[in-house]
Amino acid sequence: MERLLSIKSILRRWAAQPLHPDGETEEDFRRRTEPNAPMTLLLRFMTESGPRTVVATGIPLRIAADIEREMMRAGHFADYIDEFPRLTMSERVKRLKVERAAASKARNVIKLTAAPASASAS
Repeated sequence: MERLLSIKSILRRWAAQPLHPDGETEEDFRRRTEPNAPMTLLLRFMTESGPRTVVATGIPLRIAADIEREMMRAGHFADYIDEFPRLTMSERVKRLKVERAAASKARNVIKLTAAPASASAS
């Protein structure tokens, strides 16, 4: 029973979250999914002298996805990360405040638990 209440609690929390978390706009989402959106590509592979890591910036999404797929097929690690546009200090502060506000709301969630079975039987 407690597990069911926990699952319901999680579902309620998810339903209450905004569609675009962390202030993400549709424009930001569209920019990051365009084939030529700039990405940072991370590659990790083994050589005779030990593991090597390569970080390449400004790689278009379509190329980064192709490289990642081929590296993974070869048994190496590869991943790509969105390159966010450079922000002014005031924009960074605004984003930090939004993230902190969202985090504090998440901490204020009240945990509901079921009453013990022995208490409800009497």
